[in-house]
Amino acid sequence: MRLERKRSAEAKELLEIDVNRYVSDLYEIILKRPADKAGLSGKVKQLATGKKSPAEVVREMLSSPEARARMFHALWQESTTNYRLEIDTRRATIEELSEITATYWRKAGFDRSEVYFSVLSASEWKKEPSADDIKRFYASGNGFIQFCLARLAEQGVPNIDQLTCLDFGCGVGRLSLPASKHFKKVYAVDFSEGHLALLQENRQRFPDLSRGEVECISLKNVVDAERLPQELDFVFSFISLQHNTPPVIAFLLGQLLSALKSGGFACLHIPIHHPFYRFSVNEYRKA
Repeated sequence: MRLERKRSAEAKELLEIDVNRYVSDLYEIILKRPADKAGLSGKVKQLATGKKSPAEVVREMLSSPEARARMFHALWQESTTNYRLEIDTRRATIEELSEITATYWRKAGFDRSEVYFSVLSASEWKKEPSADDIKRFYASGNGFIQFCLARLAEQGVPNIDQLTCLDFGCGVGRLSLPASKHFKKVYAVDFSEGHLALLQENRQRFPDLSRGEVECISLKNVVDAERLPQELDFVFSFISLQHNTPPVIAFLLGQLLSALKSGGFACLHIPIHHPFYRFSVNEYRKA
């Protein structure tokens, strides 16, 4: 009863001013547009009858999808205007930054309770999996390979089973092994010898996971990427490159694309932009 009396008092106060003007002003202030006929009449009625208080109408408008979209757009514009990204591609910097990242992956590759989790960061993989778990893990890579095959088909690429491809940041071969069922040869490339060893172990343990030729390539450091196999038909990388810093990503992209033959194709999953993202080599060193 007390709440209803309060709302009635607020409605009476609003009626003493121009309720239509009040609602129209809310539209202009919050949504940055004139009120539409239905919205105006509906909110005027809610206020006039005391069904909703002025504060409730304001909160409702602020939480509407339209208002949220406008606020996100404003934040995005602000973040992109002040976007700051330091891309230092000097050789010494690239090696230093990549080594910080590679250290974790090399360590994770030798911990059987962490290795699958290091590829798919879901709690179900933070353990030493059973044989059925392992098969399910590799089956989860089929979706991305089918996506790649569909894109190649769209480009009119013939005889995919005669093509060579490279899986960069392959880990334990979640994508490499499914890809080997479609390509003539797959180069599985990673910085972690532990991951690559498990890839080979699983390939022997579960022969039905792969079919074509799979060659593992262990990179000792990021500069080794300059010696990747050349004249490749297809290069792909998924949920891998984003673990690196922007300068290292820029360097690796150059190496991966240069490994393609003329007319080759690439499907590379990389972060392009994120609101408020900042990167500084000096700040990263201190972290």
